[in-house]
Amino acid sequence: MLTNKYIYILFLVQFAIMQDAIDGIVATIEDKIILKSDVVLNMQLSGVQLSQNSYTLERVYNDFLNKMIDDHVLLVAAENDTNVVVDNNMVDARLNEYMENIIKEVGSKEELSKVFNKSIREIEYYYRQQIYDSMLREIYIYNSIGDLDVSRREIEIFYSTYQDSLPVTPAQYNFGIIEVPISVTIEEDNRVKDIQLNLLNKIKAGTNFSELAKQFSEDPGTASSGGDQGYYKKGTLFPEFESVAFNLKINEVSNPVRTPIGYHLIQMIDKNDEQIHTKHILHLVDKNQNNKQTILTELNNIYDQTINDPGMFDSLAVFYSEKYNNNSGVYKNIPETQLPKDIQAILLNSEEYILNQPTVDIKQSKISIIYPYAIKPTGKPNMKSHWEEIELYTKNKKQTDLLIKLIQKLKHKTFIKYYN
Repeated sequence: MLTNKYIYILFLVQFAIMQDAIDGIVATIEDKIILKSDVVLNMQLSGVQLSQNSYTLERVYNDFLNKMIDDHVLLVAAENDTNVVVDNNMVDARLNEYMENIIKEVGSKEELSKVFNKSIREIEYYYRQQIYDSMLREIYIYNSIGDLDVSRREIEIFYSTYQDSLPVTPAQYNFGIIEVPISVTIEEDNRVKDIQLNLLNKIKAGTNFSELAKQFSEDPGTASSGGDQGYYKKGTLFPEFESVAFNLKINEVSNPVRTPIGYHLIQMIDKNDEQIHTKHILHLVDKNQNNKQTILTELNNIYDQTINDPGMFDSLAVFYSEKYNNNSGVYKNIPETQLPKDIQAILLNSEEYILNQPTVDIKQSKISIIYPYAIKPTGKPNMKSHWEEIELYTKNKKQTDLLIKLIQKLKHKTFIKYYN
């Protein structure tokens, strides 16, 4: 189902595509025009409330108009620079990624076409031009400014000037992790799936879903209530579970759904724009105990060999990352809020350079071992523990200053006309 927020955004985009000059030209940059509706659209898409007082609204409107003029000035310069060449394959890749995301959000190509009242080809043509123009500007700016380096002195001056206005940073972690999945035998997987298929046949024959959940579900948290999971938003449960659940119709029951812990039958109870209400019947798969013990022995050996050797641990973490394509690896400056909950729980109770014992996570079907290196607490960045962040802030400030100078220089040789 399309959310109200997304319908609103798509409506605004559709409005921009279909709008003609009837609302008035507010600026021209060489042969390019900016309509008043273009400015208003950008304001609305950025969350500006048009109900603000007229003085504030006029100031915000002028800020957006000037930003759009700056973008057009850069675009004109890029189009006239023979050294700026856009790779059409990269444009197509960006377009495909964008279209996949928007179609996924809307539900289907047909639904997207209805929202825009245009064919998919027309929608793609519009967005391709937007992406092409954006890449032109990006390449021109890069060619004009290049890769920026900042000296230690520049960083120190920046920090001295702006330290009080720097944002509070969340706790950050540097750590290495080795993660090994616990396998399940094919026989065990098929056994559990067959149990679910038998229950599904009973449901199709008229047996009450809730009664079967009370009798057979292996989820201790919901079995007694007939498998009732209540209302929840996306991002709450396993992705495999949610990808099926959020597409069910009310009262529809899914086929068996495999997640890291087992198989689920899911029944849709209710849904709205933001969340759904489901029931489920869970059957756990038994992990291969021999495999589990082998992994524990393997990771305990790594623990003994690397307890005082972070360098060796890092090398092994990279090896396991390539072997299993999972969370294994070495991570730097990861905000606490971006950590998976299981890793976050371990790191919150860890000390720097104290290797954790292997941890068995049956729910996630894995065994892991984590080596915490640096733990930066929540607070204002400082030169001692947040050097990399302050260096990045300094680079961004330097780039912004150079970009402003570049645009001002270009404006002196670009024809710009404002209209009332």
